[in-house]
Amino acid sequence: MKHTLIFETSLSCSAKTLFEFHADTKNLPHITPTDTSVDILKLETPLKEGNEAILRIKKGLLSFVWKLTFEKVEYPHLIVDAATQSPFKSFTHEHHF
Repeated sequence: MKHTLIFETSLSCSAKTLFEFHADTKNLPHITPTDTSVDILKLETPLKEGNEAILRIKKGLLSFVWKLTFEKVEYPHLIVDAATQSPFKSFTHEHHF
């Protein structure tokens, strides 16, 4: 069974500014819920297609490693990453700016 969740947010800034904010990993704490901890174990920079990231995510009693590959990076309009290891059978995450 496949499910799709879509969230939309309007922000008063340019697509370029928003893309650069998301591409800068120092901003991860600013977009992570306060009850969740994310540690970056590996991240290849600069952000480009084929790069990998490994995150340790903790939420309450849950703790897991999330590995992902950036499948598409189209500056300044699109970032797509797909999980290669996560709690889900499959997971693709898209940011459209």
